[in-house]
Amino acid sequence: MFTRFAMLIFIVMLALPVTALTRPGETGQAPWSQSAAVAKAKKHKKKDKPKFTTVASTVRQPVTQTFTSSEPMTVPNGAPGTTLGPASPYPSAITVAGFPNGVITDVDLLLLDVTHQIAEDLDILLSAPDGHRALVLSDVGDDFKVTNVDLTLDDEAAASVPNFDIVSGTFRPTDNSLPGSPLDPFDAPAPAPDGSVALSTFDGADPNGTWQLWVMDDTTGEVGSIRAWALRITGEVDAGTVEERVPTGKDAKKRRRHR
Repeated sequence: MFTRFAMLIFIVMLALPVTALTRPGETGQAPWSQSAAVAKAKKHKKKDKPKFTTVASTVRQPVTQTFTSSEPMTVPNGAPGTTLGPASPYPSAITVAGFPNGVITDVDLLLLDVTHQIAEDLDILLSAPDGHRALVLSDVGDDFKVTNVDLTLDDEAAASVPNFDIVSGTFRPTDNSLPGSPLDPFDAPAPAPDGSVALSTFDGADPNGTWQLWVMDDTTGEVGSIRAWALRITGEVDAGTVEERVPTGKDAKKRRRHR
């Protein structure tokens, strides 16, 4: 009798639903489907899209241009009757243009068909629109005659203009004045030489404007001429603009931190 009663109780217990036991004050565990949904929501939380704006920046590039004078120079003015003084025209001028927001990085001076019975009589001063000047040629060639010589004056040349028979070629600007002697004078309205000889004295300036070549014959007796002169100028210029998308606000700060 007792055995049958015990088995009946056991069968009733097996038929009851199984529930999770919790301690007092604790809530039951959420169903699996609800927990998975919460985890998925946390994992795929939507982020703010980066914000951008478009800005334009200027492109810079080097440009080289050559500018040539339009008339020959007689050295000196009034030759052959006059053998001392400034050339004609005085100065000879070249207008330089076409360098937008330009900055000079290199200047070469070309003297074309230089002729003189005594080369060292020639003194040549080049001045830029901003007032800088360089005594690029003085007291070279000694008593030698030059005829239709083409000289390119370039700071990067291998040698100075020789102090003897001069031939066509590329040379550094040269002043062969004796050390300690006064600088060669130039008639007004030329600027006074300031000791600069190298063409690099013009670097960093705006090339646009009027350049002037001042030529003097500093000794009586002989005359000459220069058919033309030219400037070969290299400068950095504005070459246009490009547009770029850049982040703004918080994204811009993050970009600066990671640079």
